[in-house]
Amino acid sequence: MTFTSKMYAGLLLILVAVILVNQTRYLPLESRPHLTTVGTAEVSVTPGEARVYGTFVNQADDQQPANKDNATAVQDIITKLKAIGINKDDIATTNLSVYPEYDYNDYRTSQPKITGYRASATVSVKLKQTDLADKVLAAMTEAKAENVSGPTYTLSEDDLKIYQNEAQAKALVNATTQAESLAVSMNRKLGAVLTITPTSSTGSTPSPLYESRIATAVDSISAGDVAPERSSVGTQTITATVTVVYSLK
Repeated sequence: MTFTSKMYAGLLLILVAVILVNQTRYLPLESRPHLTTVGTAEVSVTPGEARVYGTFVNQADDQQPANKDNATAVQDIITKLKAIGINKDDIATTNLSVYPEYDYNDYRTSQPKITGYRASATVSVKLKQTDLADKVLAAMTEAKAENVSGPTYTLSEDDLKIYQNEAQAKALVNATTQAESLAVSMNRKLGAVLTITPTSSTGSTPSPLYESRIATAVDSISAGDVAPERSSVGTQTITATVTVVYSLK
């Protein structure tokens, strides 16, 4: 065999090898040696925000005074909340409504009779200082909110993303540790990562519920007593699951 023939034969072998490698690379996953592991991790965090809601209701014979009284009640609670230290941008008024009340007991006519008007508004407070929750609850009750609920503790969007990323990173480490252990038991070595599929879920945090109807206990406390704290932040769990597929050598 001449030198030229040997050179062409060598080039042909290299070309065949490259083709075989590329064919292997693009084979369906199930046709290639691979290992799949599922890593999980949890991160426990303390929520940094809370929400408190209070609904204010006012009644009057006519629509205008009912509306005016309700606006006054809302402004009064906003003033008290600012005095506590709540930023005005963290106070929102929602679910505004004014509607008539009817008397259906007049059997002399089939038409219900309007007996007055009822105005309602809900004040929502976002607390970036969760230790103010009890003061906000007390202020809502003192302002005679018909219903007070909360605090509902949550994570801010920025914090949630940070802790989700942390949980996913830990889940990936968990998946890799499993894969390395399994590869050793099979006398194989891990190759490149073929796919990573992350999923995350945020666990709920039990939130204390404060009802204004229960607030009579607070009203009965003498001036020299201090009301015990009723709210507790607790922790929230961020759970991450990562499915990783590795090639095997």
